[in-house]
Amino acid sequence: LAARLGRGSFGTTYRMRKVAGIDARRYAVKMIESEELDGAGLEKEARLLSMIEHENTLRFYDAFWHDSEDGRLFVIVTELLTGGSLAEKIAAAPPLHPPEVATLMQQVASGLAYMHSLNLQHRDLKPANVMLDATGRAKIIDFGLACVSSASRSRTKTKAVGTDAYMSPEKADGKRYGPPDDVWAAGCILAELLLGR
Repeated sequence: LAARLGRGSFGTTYRMRKVAGIDARRYAVKMIESEELDGAGLEKEARLLSMIEHENTLRFYDAFWHDSEDGRLFVIVTELLTGGSLAEKIAAAPPLHPPEVATLMQQVASGLAYMHSLNLQHRDLKPANVMLDATGRAKIIDFGLACVSSASRSRTKTKAVGTDAYMSPEKADGKRYGPPDDVWAAGCILAELLLGR
């Protein structure tokens, strides 16, 4: 592994160093200590990631357990995104020009619609979880809270998970969650891109 790219709630992401036979510059490696999250949850995230293959979602390559001197790690290998997040873009140059916002949101909506067509819900869509690749294409990332949606779940009172500022009122009240809550979060991102706050 080479440079550390970032530290999230459940692990650290690194840029992969050169590996014989492959162009390692294309890969990011997220390493998660098994004590930080239950193994079943990690394997579930990897299974969900392996289902999602769209130009506006993070590309998944592999996931596996690795035993090291520091303990047992769960490793997720994905594409390397180098364009920063929408949160960083908003902070650097608020507000964005409407034509650029329209292009970015079309890409976010396309990735989200694809996930919903697979009956998957992201549950934590926000500017920090939308990254840009080297060409400026928006890609949805961080599927740690993603789940399979179901009609029965949408009618069941449940604990709200995600980021408060991007939750729909229904989700925040614990009344239901489903694809419409992701759409609400996308609307919040749209407003933030246009207003710069």
